[in-house]
Amino acid sequence: MSERSRWLRFNILLSAEVVEWQTRTFEGRVAKAVRVQVPPSAPST
Repeated sequence: MSERSRWLRFNILLSAEVVEWQTRTFEGRVAKAVRVQVPPSAPST
């Protein structure tokens, strides 16, 4: 494997991990915020 392809593969793996971590963190934050802020839904007419 060439040095360039090794470096590319490393970057892709790292990016995937970062995206996954950001998604998890963001989802956790949104879930908490939503749980606190959503009023009971009004009955549909």
